[in-house]
Formats: sequence, structure tokens, C-alpha cells
Amino acid sequence: MPTLHCSSLDLVSFIKPPQDILLPDNTVHLWKFPVSETDPSLLSDKEMALAERFRQESDRLRFTTGRQMLRMLSSQYLSIDPRAIVVYSERRQKPVISNALNHAFHFNISHSGQWVLIAFADSELGVDIEEIKISFSFQTIVQDQFSEPERNFLLNSPDPLIAFYTLWIRKEALLKAWGTGLKEDLRLIPCLDGVHELTPTNNSWRLNSFRMEDGYEAALAYAHQIRTVQYFDGSNLIV
Repeated sequence: MPTLHCSSLDLVSFIKPPQDILLPDNTVHLWKFPVSETDPSLLSDKEMALAERFRQESDRLRFTTGRQMLRMLSSQYLSIDPRAIVVYSERRQKPVISNALNHAFHFNISHSGQWVLIAFADSELGVDIEEIKISFSFQTIVQDQFSEPERNFLLNSPDPLIAFYTLWIRKEALLKAWGTGLKEDLRLIPCLDGVHELTPTNNSWRLNSFRMEDGYEAALAYAHQIRTVQYFDGSNLIV
């Protein structure tokens, strides 16, 4: 029976990346970038047009930072020109890089507030980050989208708001790994600490959540055969 192993990590350390970026087998590289006014020279015409549609400047910056750094890193992993990379997605499906379809190369991206996270591996994965908003009213979401054990967990938590974000981003990261999005019944997506059985049609997964600095919660879902997760701070790569 496929399983899902959920756990909470202590504050992880994002280190300076090596000069030569290589992606070993059965390894996840998780990068963080501050949202910045980046040089958009690597973006495609379609991406530039998408960026201009954002009404909020903050949304535009998150999008352009993510796509610029996605292209820069993917070009190094795949040894191709960043401008030759084609990022596409089917409706409601997570984006993929068409140039890498013949490679064991997967990525996922998430952004919130002042941070962008991008994860790479040789198998499917999902990442989610959320800025913790103290005034956020989550009770309706909990009632509609959380299972009874999860609701009880929140009720008994010393900080229900933080507990909500922890569980919510776990669900988001796992659904992004599966590529199904929020069309799933979230009450059926397990996310409490421990080992959960999944339906026979699924594979086995690992799901880790952790607190980032400055009031952010993040989660990473990846295939069970992954044994190593490396955390890189890409701040110095932004130009």
C-alpha cells in the first residue's frame, strides 16, 4: 500500500550554492530568492506579456523573479541556453519545461510575500510557501476543507493560526506534486504528522514542512525514493 510520510522540520539552513550546479539522482534542490526587480532579459515575449497583465506591482515582481530564476537555473542544470527553454502548462496543470521532456527533470515553483521558492528533482515534486497573516480568518476553510482529526488538531493547538498554515501548505504542496490542483476533496488529503495510507493508484510520498524566517511557512512534497534535500540561497544570483 502506498504511503505518505508527513513531518515538521526545524528551521532549515539555506546555504550558498556551489559554483557548478549539478542535480544528483534522488536529490531535491530547493532554492529561495527574494522578490526583486530583476533583469527580465531571459523572459519570453509571452512571459513579458503575462507580467504586464498583473495589476499589482508586487504580483508582477513575484512572477518575473520566479520565471527569471527558473530559466537561469534550468539552463545550468540542462546545459542549454536559457532563452531556448519553453515553459508551458495545460489548463489547471502545473507548468513543465518542454525542452526537458526527454530528461528526468522536474521543477515546481511557489511565491508569497517577499519570497520565491523553486524546487528541482529527477522525479515529481511540489512546493508551497505562504506568508503568515495574523488577521487571516481561516475558520470557514477549516470547516469545509479539513478532516475531523485535522480540525481537532487545530482546536488543541497552542497556536491555531500557525497550525492552520502548516496543514494548509502541506495539502497545497502535495496536490502540486500530484498535478491535480484544488479540484481534489481536501478533506481526503492527509497532512498530520505521521504515516498515512494512500489509495493503491498513487505512489508513496514524503511531505516536510518548515518555518522560514520573517513569518513564512513552507512545505515540500517529493517522491519516496528521494533521500537528500539540499537548500540553497540564490540571493546572489539575482541581477
